[in-house]
Amino acid sequence: MNTFLTAAAPRAVFERYLTRSEEKRLLAHIGRHAGMYAKRDHAWIRLIRHCGLRLGSLRGLTVGDARTALRTRRIHAGDDHAKGGRGYDTPLNSGAEQALRDLLSVRRAMRCPDDDDAPLICSRLGKAMSERSFQHRLQAWRQSAGLQVDVSPHWLRHTYAQRVIASTEARDPQAVVQVLLGHASRASTTVYTLPTREDIERAAEEACR
Repeated sequence: MNTFLTAAAPRAVFERYLTRSEEKRLLAHIGRHAGMYAKRDHAWIRLIRHCGLRLGSLRGLTVGDARTALRTRRIHAGDDHAKGGRGYDTPLNSGAEQALRDLLSVRRAMRCPDDDDAPLICSRLGKAMSERSFQHRLQAWRQSAGLQVDVSPHWLRHTYAQRVIASTEARDPQAVVQVLLGHASRASTTVYTLPTREDIERAAEEACR
């Protein structure tokens, strides 16, 4: 992957997210596959992208959590899985809501247990997927989609935050992101205010005019 970061200027650019074109390409590529596991992956990728859950919190979601989220329109990152043991609630937007509905539908097609305490996202064996499995599946899709960025599940959380920063009309965008991502410190949101890859490329192109 091309990188603008150097040892002399660490974290000078916010890079670890998907641009809109990269996101569209990845999801369209997965969406062209009709199998159950492709549908499952398409749904959990969209869920992180639309609510910013950490991978540990995603793995910890149960069928009951999904049903509660759909009823209350808030999704809970449990204490046992959230970073630092600090759980939090975040609003369930329309994109995350559809992803949850799709995950429930897929797991029924996979004949996974339907108990409230059963894992929401199941492996081929009907058990909760491991973090490594999530990472491996996303890498496989990234490669087959031809994306040049070395995306990880955490990039999807960053992508959500970057979109919020770019689109919100709130007086304090950083405070909004802090709440939505469950950050304990406002300082954790500073990275999202850095120039993006698009900002740098646009500025370089504009310098030619």
